[in-house]
Amino acid sequence: MTKEEVDDVERAVLLDDPDNERSPDTPRRLTGFDGIADSDEPLGSKVELAESAPKERSFRELLFIFAPMWLGMWLAALDSTIVLASYASVGDELKELKSMSWISTGYLLTQASSQPLYSKLSDIFGRKPCLLVAYTLFALGCLACGMSKSMWQLVAARMLAGMGGGGMTTVVTITMSDLVPLRERGMWHGVGNIVWMAGSVIGAPLGGWMADTVGWRWSFFFQIPLAMLAFGTVGALLNIPGQRRVALEDKLRRIDFVGSFCLISTVASLLVTLDHGGDVGWTNKQTTIPLGIFVVFLGALIVTERNFAKEPVIPGKTLTNPTYLVIYLSNMASRGTIISTTFYISLYIRAVSGKTAAQAGTALLPSIIGGLMGSLAGGKYTQATGRFKKITVMLNAGMVLGSLFIASFTGVLAHFYIAIELGFFLVAIANGCAMNTTLVSLVAEAGPEEQAVASGVLYLFRSLGSVCFLSISSTVFQDTLRRLLQKALRGYELQDVEKIVGKVREALSNIEELDVDTQAAVHDAYGKSLQVVFAFCLGLAVCALLTSVFLKDRVLASHGSRARG
Repeated sequence: MTKEEVDDVERAVLLDDPDNERSPDTPRRLTGFDGIADSDEPLGSKVELAESAPKERSFRELLFIFAPMWLGMWLAALDSTIVLASYASVGDELKELKSMSWISTGYLLTQASSQPLYSKLSDIFGRKPCLLVAYTLFALGCLACGMSKSMWQLVAARMLAGMGGGGMTTVVTITMSDLVPLRERGMWHGVGNIVWMAGSVIGAPLGGWMADTVGWRWSFFFQIPLAMLAFGTVGALLNIPGQRRVALEDKLRRIDFVGSFCLISTVASLLVTLDHGGDVGWTNKQTTIPLGIFVVFLGALIVTERNFAKEPVIPGKTLTNPTYLVIYLSNMASRGTIISTTFYISLYIRAVSGKTAAQAGTALLPSIIGGLMGSLAGGKYTQATGRFKKITVMLNAGMVLGSLFIASFTGVLAHFYIAIELGFFLVAIANGCAMNTTLVSLVAEAGPEEQAVASGVLYLFRSLGSVCFLSISSTVFQDTLRRLLQKALRGYELQDVEKIVGKVREALSNIEELDVDTQAAVHDAYGKSLQVVFAFCLGLAVCALLTSVFLKDRVLASHGSRARG
């Protein structure tokens, strides 16, 4: 292959030149970049992967490229925890505490649906334009959140912000995979996770402090200028050369509009089904109708992607490849564990321990520090050894232990705050490591041509793990709470019981209006309901561990070298 041909392939794969077509004589992968060779390693079916980055860049060059994008990633992380710490205050003001999970679920719904779309659209339109659109949608969503007058206005605004948040993480990750050698990616993704964790560390206590002082609306308003700063910085400084001018009409033809609509409709109807099932019952028409819609759109999505879409948003092979599927399911269970645990530990601190929103935010710090340490550990281990399976399985076992601590010391054995925080730390360090190592594993398997789409699907499964399992845990919690409250208040008139149940599920502040004995019964019902949720989280942690055992082990070659058995 001539130097010019190599340059063309490099631009098409790694930069912003999705329309650079290969000739039939051009190899699908460059020899020595993503080659796979047998390994004599005794553990599993290990193989060696050479580097997938066709051009070696200095640390300074890569840092200059990634720094503007990390600003947006930091902002997305800040937003993810600032809501968790203040959601009880929001629910009190809007009198909709029972629907509070939709503040997170609504955001995650559109984030999950948009991530595969961003992956494909960034291949078509380029990384930078997609990032700028994401920042714009996020800023508009934050503005609408701060101006919301009802719970469902707030949920709709969060969905708009989620459409931006989906691109603020996915496109950055894809660009990093474009430009960094395979074995070094774990370390760079670890640095990106530090940025993410920094935002998370600030977001939790800041959101609680704002809720207690200036009001929860400012936790959304103050993000708008930061989103505008990210927009301006990326617009001015991010420069990925190699983009080729292509007519807009030709780009639009490549978009899978029908598949995208079916994907969004499938995820949305699934979440509505899960939410209504726990609130009004699984046989109620408010549940069965969206369930039927889910089945219809899921079938339409499968048929469209397999038979009609020229460039499907979710290619069938990305879902049928067993190696991909194990990675997706492991990530889904891990994300479901951490997001559900985080959400309901915050509620435990407020409803059972009686702490303030600021204290609930501070209680999230061990998990954030653990996530940071896990991400760095996974990156350093992968860089040093070229492996990722052993540390992933080991720390996922720690996640099971941490979930057991939380389930045991939130009232089953005792109320022991230090043990809860230790368990939270173990869950977070395992999740931080797995998010890093499994991404490297997926990119190694996919190769440069498929890594954008495969990464987008991975982020979809991560978000589905967050969305679906948070919805399921909310269903479990609300159903258990309603049942226990009705049992504890049997001495009251039926009409009074339903009134009390409705009020205490609307806002925690309503509990203070009850007499002392009723308050004790309500707090006890909250505590026992949370115990059931934490047992559910323990089951998810076990699923994450079991699926990680089936990861295909690989040896990632160091730059320009070959593995030795």
